Amino acid sequence: MKELKVMSITPQLVQSLVPPRNTLSRKGDKGIVLVVGGSGLYHGAPILSSLAALRSGVDLVYTAILKSNALAARSYSPDIIALPLTRDNLTVGSARRLLNLLPKIPDSAAIVWEWHWRHPKH
Repeated sequence: MKELKVMSITPQLVQSLVPPRNTLSRKGDKGIVLVVGGSGLYHGAPILSSLAALRSGVDLVYTAILKSNALAARSYSPDIIALPLTRDNLTVGSARRLLNLLPKIPDSAAIVWEWHWRHPKH
C-alpha cells in the first residue's frame, strides 16, 4: 500500500512556487481566458469558472453570457469583463463575432453550456 503524504499549503510555499508579479506588467500579461456559457435560468457555471480563472492567477477574464445575466456576472467581481450575448445559442458565426469583439486574443477558452437542460432526452 502506498504511503499517503500530507503537505500543508502555506503562504511561504505559495511564494516559493509563484513568481512575483512584475511591477511593469499590464492586464493580460498573466493570461487571458474567455468563458462562454450559461442560459436564461442557469448563469452560475460561467461565473464560477471565471472566478476560478481569476483565482488561478489569470488577470484578464472575458465572460460571454446572456444579456439578461450580464449584470449578475458583473456584480460578482469587478475583474470579470462581461460580454453580453444577444442570442441563447452558440454557433460558429456567433463564436467568430465574439472573438472579433475581444481587444486581446485569449490564451484559453471554456464553454460552459447547459446542454442537458435544452436536450433532456440525452
